[in-house]
Amino acid sequence: MGNKKNSLDEKPVISIITPSFNQGEYVGDTVRSVLNQDYPNIQYMVVDGGSTDQTLEVLDKYRDKLELIVEPDDGQVDALLKGFARAHGDIVTWLNADDVYIFRDTLSKVVSLFHTTPHISVISGSSALIDSGNKLLQVYRAPPRFSHKQLMIYDYIRQPATFFRSCVLRGNDLDRTLTCAFDYDLWLRLAKDFKFMMVRDILAGIRRHSEMKTIRLSKIMREESEAVRARYKHIINISLLDKMNGVALRAVNKVAGLSLVAGIYKDTKHLERSEKRLAVPITTDNFARTCLRQLLNHRGMLF
Repeated sequence: MGNKKNSLDEKPVISIITPSFNQGEYVGDTVRSVLNQDYPNIQYMVVDGGSTDQTLEVLDKYRDKLELIVEPDDGQVDALLKGFARAHGDIVTWLNADDVYIFRDTLSKVVSLFHTTPHISVISGSSALIDSGNKLLQVYRAPPRFSHKQLMIYDYIRQPATFFRSCVLRGNDLDRTLTCAFDYDLWLRLAKDFKFMMVRDILAGIRRHSEMKTIRLSKIMREESEAVRARYKHIINISLLDKMNGVALRAVNKVAGLSLVAGIYKDTKHLERSEKRLAVPITTDNFARTCLRQLLNHRGMLF
């Protein structure tokens, strides 16, 4: 990491890394959602492992607006570590090549939140689930406050909606041995030494499609998550009551997400006419059907 001295009293640089491999169908939306932000100081890197589909053709259109690194890698974690090594921002995050920022003021909002909470090192928000055609499906509602204990029970932090000060990465690299749960491992590790804040704002759009890692590698995801929890079980004692509370909180957050579905539905419905606040076009489904999906979708990997 670089040692930039920008103060959050000014306009700090935000470093965003997109690990990329054969996501040509979606990477254009991802890139545009970053480039369309109303925040001026962005270091944007796309680290591609040598895509063989149309990805590089799409990215070539934006070469003058981002840092493009194309070389073989050992997977997503390796690509991210390459990006972190080149990052010089005060705030860092990564946005996968199939995810997006929905609103143009997302990064401005994140900077403002860090500015007003200097004791906070990691900020994570709510996120919207979209399909391959950018249609809103449901909303992941961030819990009202961070709980290390609850995080040990299940991973409620949505990575694309999570931003951190660059200082937290010093001595906290991603675990190369993990394929899916490396972000969960990072959150649990950071939570030992740094303050987290959960916000209700929708800070990212997560795309659901057949090649989505949490679907395609769901078994590995479950196994790695269990292994990660075992690593840190000595830090916090989790009782049976805690686990029961965790199940209850998970259910409450599912249903309470309806309020955010309603909010973003109304917002995007209104904005479809002008799209001035949207970083990428998002369409809304029939509202009743959207709510029904939210209530009936009880897949563990979704919330």
